Amino acid sequence: MVPERRKKKLIEPGLQLRLGLFFFLAAAGSVSVQAIVLRGGLTEIIPALGDDGSLLRQEISSVLLQSSALTLALLIPFTLTMGIRWMFRIVGPLYRFRVYLGEVARGETTAACRIRHTDELHPHLRRINALTAPLRQEEAAPLHGDDTGYEAKLQLKCAAVFASVATAAVLINLIAVNSILEGLTRKLPEAGFALKGLIPDVSLTSFQTTLLLSLPLTIAIGWAATHGVMRELRDFRLHLDAALGGGSPTAERARAGHLNGLFALASEVVELRKRPDEEAVHGEPPVRLSA
Repeated sequence: MVPERRKKKLIEPGLQLRLGLFFFLAAAGSVSVQAIVLRGGLTEIIPALGDDGSLLRQEISSVLLQSSALTLALLIPFTLTMGIRWMFRIVGPLYRFRVYLGEVARGETTAACRIRHTDELHPHLRRINALTAPLRQEEAAPLHGDDTGYEAKLQLKCAAVFASVATAAVLINLIAVNSILEGLTRKLPEAGFALKGLIPDVSLTSFQTTLLLSLPLTIAIGWAATHGVMRELRDFRLHLDAALGGGSPTAERARAGHLNGLFALASEVVELRKRPDEEAVHGEPPVRLSA
């Protein structure tokens, strides 16, 4: 059975919009770096334009300001949408886990939990289903050995998305700059043709230099933006591992901010899972919840 398509995209507004804001900041930072690099590149070609070079010098600030403003205006909806949609692949499953564990704790279901194959957090899903398997009188499916470090890999994937967004921002800004410079060539009576020939070299050099300078910072921003959530996800996975191993999850792990409800619900299901065994030891038939 395939889970229904979630119609509501903004499930955790705080988390999703926060990521969108970080996307925008990373993209805006890359555009700012590019403006500095382009200013240097355009300044270097002024001597090659002869008498018309003074006109280009006067227009450089205007060109960069117009292109940056246009790019940032386009980036606002783009980055917010990216933040909402990318984080949706994490908060969507978290919402489903919260609903499912609540239903199990209230005795409303023992069926296995399901999420979409395109969602993240499948290692957590496997543990939740393993935790509730005894309530279905089923053998728990074996857990994958490669789940260790899953959250760090997910964090790297998010950092790569940040790098992609920043690269797209640099390309958009470069297109805007080239378009404005193309219009400027018509204002130069003598050096317009020369400027048109120099633009591709300046554009390519600025693109390469900007990526070299801005991508490390962009990746660092992406890593920092998701660090808190990934730490909570790791703690929740360890919380489930401790429960499956028969241990008691430490109270220290319950400090997670966004996942507090999940920690509590998982603990309730652990107690529910123990109940049939305790009743069987006392000679009473185990109680099975209705599916």
